[in-house]
Amino acid sequence: MYDAAAALQNRPASTYLSIANPYSQSIAVRLELLSSRAVPIGNVQTRVLPPHGVLQQRVTTLFGMRSVAPDSYVRVRVTDGRAPWGWSGSGSPAPSPPSGSTVCPPAPRACSTRPSSPPARVSSPISSSSNAADRQVQVTAQALSADGPAPTAPVTVTIEPNQVYMRDLGEMFGLDPRRLFIGSLRLEASGEGIVGDVLFGDPELNYMAAIPLQAEPFRRAVFPHVAHNDLFYTGIALFNPGPSSAEILLGVYSAAGTLMGESRFSLAPGGRLSRILDELIPSLAPQNRGYIELRSTRPVAAQQVFGHRRGDFLSAVLPAPLPP
Repeated sequence: MYDAAAALQNRPASTYLSIANPYSQSIAVRLELLSSRAVPIGNVQTRVLPPHGVLQQRVTTLFGMRSVAPDSYVRVRVTDGRAPWGWSGSGSPAPSPPSGSTVCPPAPRACSTRPSSPPARVSSPISSSSNAADRQVQVTAQALSADGPAPTAPVTVTIEPNQVYMRDLGEMFGLDPRRLFIGSLRLEASGEGIVGDVLFGDPELNYMAAIPLQAEPFRRAVFPHVAHNDLFYTGIALFNPGPSSAEILLGVYSAAGTLMGESRFSLAPGGRLSRILDELIPSLAPQNRGYIELRSTRPVAAQQVFGHRRGDFLSAVLPAPLPP
């Protein structure tokens, strides 16, 4: 949660919350702003979302506050009706109502393909995890470099029930801020209930993106959009968490379903690959619609990023897994 005058590395930032009702019946929700120790902050809010309605509001405005602590969080409970879709987005100094970050299910094991640390175009990412269970959970975090071996020892933290843990990964693992580190983050928990994400951006925080931790690797998935031209780029990051090599096939398709180009490669056990489409398929013609299909012989984790070639913005997206 970033919504204060100096919320994000001493810079102003804001967070918007969006809740969508995709059903043909109204739903009622109860919203609570909680500290990292699950202590209520401000007044509880209740809202009724009409059929196909959307609640989209800045967190400080929603709860009538001037600022909120970075390690606080919002708990949403449905009091009448079916569970809605929800997401949030943060920015500095303030985003438009966001496309936001998505939600990941509680799980004992999760990973992210994104972590990097300066000096480079990417800042040291911030990882946050919250314990939605009613018991204490131990979480072991391990940083994996691009070629697999861990650069530092794993770090184990204890997260109390309904507590939020947030840490700069460069500080957490003692990474040298003068050297570029590119790799992946793996978390293992002693029980169910952990959800989390990774926030990353350029060193000056001109742009940022957040991606949820992935709990379930997959062998087939679709990335729902392609932006590949002189202004925008599309990147793909993959991580193989398993003990065997994975053979990968990436196909780029037009909006009509025509194959426009493909790339085949292998990912070693614990291996990682992060490339933009220019590098994966140099012959690919410019396109601003369509989709990317991923097929793998082994379960992998993956994400997609969109960015402006001048660095004006960055967005991270998870794929939609499909049956193998």
